[in-house]
This record gives sequence, structure tokens and C-alpha cells, in this order.
Amino acid sequence: MVPPNRSSSESSTGQWRCYNCARLLGIKRGARFYLKHKRAQYIVWGAVMAVCPRCSHLNDVGIHRAPDQDRDAPQLHA
Repeated sequence: MVPPNRSSSESSTGQWRCYNCARLLGIKRGARFYLKHKRAQYIVWGAVMAVCPRCSHLNDVGIHRAPDQDRDAPQLHA
């Protein structure tokens, strides 16, 4: 099966859906994605990958942050 156009999976309504079966994977709000799995909830930004719980398809999406949003990102120190 050929996955649908990726732009259709990232609709303007803010829903991120599986490219293969269209199951809802997360909600996009601004530059962040809100994901929920069972009782855990995640807020992520940047490049995001998720395995669909229905069809096991690997899905990915990238969010480009505006420069002023970098101040909200956690700083990682080596």
C-alpha cells in the first residue's frame, strides 16, 4: 500500500495522523506536539517519530521552530 501524501497527514486542524491507516497520533499546537499513550502524556517539539499502535507503521514529522521559541527549549549540556 502506498502511503497518502504526507501533507494530508499534517492537516491544518492540528491533527497528526498515521500515514498508513489515518489513526490519530498526536495534536499539533504551534511548534509542539501533544502525544498520549495509555496514561502517559508527552509534549515534544522538533523532529518527532512514532510507531502507530494500530498498524505498526513508523511515522515521522518535523516542526521548524521560530528563533524566539528556542528560549523555551531545555538546554542539554555535555
